[in-house]
Amino acid sequence: WTGARLVLAAQLRWTLAPSMLHIVCAAQGVASARGDTTCEKRHLLAVLVANYEFRRMLELARVDVNRMFSELTFRCDAEGEHQPNSFLDIVPCGADLDALLHTAMHVQSQCGDELLRVDHLLSALCAPGEICVKPSAVGSGSLIIEGMIRYEVDGKALSEQLATIRGHFQAAKALANPSPQQVAPTIFGPLELPLEETVLVYCIFRALSALISVVGMLIGSGTLLETVVDKNVTAHESQTLEWLEGLWCISFNIVGIRAIGGHRRARKEVQAVSMKLGATGGEELDKAFDIVRDQPGAAEWLSTFRLGATGLAFLLLWGPFELFMDLPIMGLSMVNADVCHVYSHGIARVSSARIVPLSMQVPLHCTMVDLVALATAVCYCAFRAYMCWSVFALWHGYAFGWTTTDFRGAAYLIMNPFQPAFGFGEREKLVP
Repeated sequence: WTGARLVLAAQLRWTLAPSMLHIVCAAQGVASARGDTTCEKRHLLAVLVANYEFRRMLELARVDVNRMFSELTFRCDAEGEHQPNSFLDIVPCGADLDALLHTAMHVQSQCGDELLRVDHLLSALCAPGEICVKPSAVGSGSLIIEGMIRYEVDGKALSEQLATIRGHFQAAKALANPSPQQVAPTIFGPLELPLEETVLVYCIFRALSALISVVGMLIGSGTLLETVVDKNVTAHESQTLEWLEGLWCISFNIVGIRAIGGHRRARKEVQAVSMKLGATGGEELDKAFDIVRDQPGAAEWLSTFRLGATGLAFLLLWGPFELFMDLPIMGLSMVNADVCHVYSHGIARVSSARIVPLSMQVPLHCTMVDLVALATAVCYCAFRAYMCWSVFALWHGYAFGWTTTDFRGAAYLIMNPFQPAFGFGEREKLVP
């Protein structure tokens, strides 16, 4: 029987679970040992009732297993494992076993499982509230039973056992194939800094630096650029603009900090509650929220998500505006600090009697300190522009549930907020 078992295992390995495959092979062995030409339901039941675990399940379902064992099993059944056989001697399935397997596959389809398991077979076998089997001649034909044999089944008790078994199957599947966790977007290329945490730290740093700047200007310490180039020239217009910008910077970054903190807190609460309701913890926010939509705190979580997106929208609008305000402030500060002799050169040109002076009285010349100041200003502006992009990516994730930090996907992020006008978009906002 080993050859036939190997053939069945090779043909059915993508269809039947290992436990179900073992039962089918054992039923084929019982049919072969009895000398029957087809493998029928009674052969399958003989295998089930001879197994201690399945017999115990049937006992809990109030099935008369002693009567079933005496009526459906025979001494020759044990010879199925040892009887010489080859793959040419595999017996076909009978009509009743074929119908039972089709019903079990229907149960499998309803459960959404990939392989046919024994719990599907038991559900199909006991679905009418009783187990019906049609006996026929066994072995040499010395015992013949006419009619159908019926065994009463407690469907409720059996359903509870099968539900427990399926729960164990799902738990084992989750441990063997854990759901992939949602990968958080990262920024700064090889550094792979997490987007949300980096933006949060950036907002905290910007608020603190603006506070220090405002306090420094109030006590008359001058601007940071003047300290770098060691100049003491101060423009009243530049200080006034920088003071107002500092106050606005503090306000908008505090709004961003509260938006990110509230969104993170609500997201963690939704994930925790969804896991208590059966989620694996790897679901995206919209799927996790669908699970907890009927919970008491769902309305508050949804409001927090919307406030988070709105708060980041204010920070997103402030970022480019602040950058454009910084450009003239930095320009005025550099001119007043006479970086590369720009101020002296401009005064000499303006005070010259000729429109085109014959000689350059104060030529432009950059010292090492001036070059450091210029490089610092360029890097600072590039960093601020990149952080504006990062805030935009994070806002898009809050507002639409998906985002990217790859510049190649910038067009999708920029156009997606206008999807009602253009008629496209991959994800809608969270709705109650």
